[in-house]
Amino acid sequence: MALHVYKDDLCRHNVDVIVNAANEDLKHNGGVAKAILDAAGRKLQDDCDQIIRTYGRLSTGDSVITDAGKLPCKQIIHTVGPRWDTNSQSRCEWLLRRAITTSLQLASEKSHSSIAIPAVSSGIFGFPLNLCVENIVEAIRDYVETPGQQSTLQRIHLVDINDETVNAFCKVTKAKFGNQRRAVPSTAMAPQPVTRAAQNPPAPVNRGNDNTVVTKEGLKIKLLQKNIEDCSVCRFTSISC
Repeated sequence: MALHVYKDDLCRHNVDVIVNAANEDLKHNGGVAKAILDAAGRKLQDDCDQIIRTYGRLSTGDSVITDAGKLPCKQIIHTVGPRWDTNSQSRCEWLLRRAITTSLQLASEKSHSSIAIPAVSSGIFGFPLNLCVENIVEAIRDYVETPGQQSTLQRIHLVDINDETVNAFCKVTKAKFGNQRRAVPSTAMAPQPVTRAAQNPPAPVNRGNDNTVVTKEGLKIKLLQKNIEDCSVCRFTSISC
């Protein structure tokens, strides 16, 4: 399984499924959600309204899936991240990790092989950026390293158009994965889990060092850094023992 960081427009990013930072009513009125709705077309809001009529409002941390409308991806996962509350930091962090985990599990449940995730809750929900990114990366690491799980996901992309957010993703990912012991690459790793669903280029230019690390759980991660056209990329390729 590979973890990549991209500077790119989420609405045109080339993956099977993207994650939308939604609210409990799936009303896409601002931030990432509004941009996705504008690009996907009106039917996306109609589909989300039908989910709410059928199942009721979502809880924080829940994820549901819809068709992608006019977007190049196959589907959209709408996840409800927490609104930041300085008096409930631990709960906010737990709910954000849950939102990411349910998104990953739902993508796998729908047999997708690639997913793009933005900095959920860091915008109008006010979650401090660095803390937000730390919890997103931690949730991804926990998902990848959970023993005995099976997943269809092969690529996880962290995507944002903002330089500050992209740099935060790269910095935190390197900090979480880049300080392990070195190893020699071996064979490609089979992915991981499942959960609930509410509904049914030009050649890259290598600009970094190529090295591989191993987590304490035995997960091998190959670190590269490169640029693809106007997209900044930090890639972390996981390889099983």
